[in-house]
Amino acid sequence: MSLISNEIAYQIPQDLSRSTLLNPEAADANHASANDILPADAVNLRLQQELNPTPKKISVNDYKDAVGKDTAFVKETLRNKLAEVGMNPEMKLEISKDLFGNFLAKGNGIPSAMEQVNKDLTNNKAFHEAFNRLSTDQPTLDYVDNVVKVANAYGVHNNVFSSLVSATPDNNGLSDIAHRYDALKSNVINVEDSAGKIEESQQSKEFRFVING
Repeated sequence: MSLISNEIAYQIPQDLSRSTLLNPEAADANHASANDILPADAVNLRLQQELNPTPKKISVNDYKDAVGKDTAFVKETLRNKLAEVGMNPEMKLEISKDLFGNFLAKGNGIPSAMEQVNKDLTNNKAFHEAFNRLSTDQPTLDYVDNVVKVANAYGVHNNVFSSLVSATPDNNGLSDIAHRYDALKSNVINVEDSAGKIEESQQSKEFRFVING
């Protein structure tokens, strides 16, 4: 359906009115014709709106700033800890958690020093909190960033992502999106578990943080 400029749209009712006054016999025909066309246009417009709904506003840059702060804190803490126990702060180190919530550091360091790193990190409340946020926020940010890039590049509307975004801006913090995204993944995992894929699902959920990699 072609677009109509505001000037032409304003002129059409005036032309129809003059036509009706000059030719009363055509009034009924014009009225019937309008009834036939306008509903069809309204249906087409409604369909276009449903196929291309107004996107909900989110700020990916704000999300990146929040994740960036936690990432910088975790990196700085790990490098300081490596130096503190006598290891090279530039060595590759991978951090994850065991089933009990204790940290597991993996790298080519001295075993006793690595064990001290594990102990100190496990007892560091601020590190725990930052790592826990990253474990949900980083995967969510990766997902959001990818969806937004695809949408901007190809104009593709993602219904799944749209369902994660609230119409209320105050409810669209990264933690809010992460919570809904995690619930969505949990539903998928439950379906996979029922199909005998529990081990694979658990492995995909584990978060690892790597520095100097």
